[in-house]
Amino acid sequence: MRTPLQRIRFGAISLASVLVISVIGFRLIGNHSWLESVWLVVVTISTVGFSEKSGEEPVFQAFMIFVILMGVSSAAYTCGGFIQLLLEGEVARAMGQRKMTKDINRLDKHVVICGFSRLGNDLANQLLHRKIPFVIIDINEEKVRRANELNFLAVKGDATLESVLQEVEIGKARALATALRSDADNV
Repeated sequence: MRTPLQRIRFGAISLASVLVISVIGFRLIGNHSWLESVWLVVVTISTVGFSEKSGEEPVFQAFMIFVILMGVSSAAYTCGGFIQLLLEGEVARAMGQRKMTKDINRLDKHVVICGFSRLGNDLANQLLHRKIPFVIIDINEEKVRRANELNFLAVKGDATLESVLQEVEIGKARALATALRSDADNV
């Protein structure tokens, strides 16, 4: 299966090829001027059309059918690649969030680490080494992203809020470790 960028590249090359072949074909088969040939390609591929009946020769009509099918197909394929590129990131992000939520919901007798500063990072590594499950809460999105890159379960949120603590299954946790910047927040 092609990646979205490969799909866009292939679609763009296909579309460009159809455009060039079609312009040359309209010029040679239909005896149209270069400008008229370009115009015919544009109105044909864009499906705007230029008339319902054609008084053209059968060879020209067959070529027109080829241009319509190949041009519209190439354009649709290329647009599909753009749409896939846009949606794939969103879907992957949503699936990652869903998986993380499931993993957090499965935790039992885990440690909740509030704050992913140097101390929180050190604690996470020690727990990982001892194979003790844990989840991290930090209000800073960059720190949460860094924790996720290390394959740690991490949630963005304010650890001083009960709703965030409930989100990380505080009721099933064995311990809560606070590594927040402020003593007041730690309390």
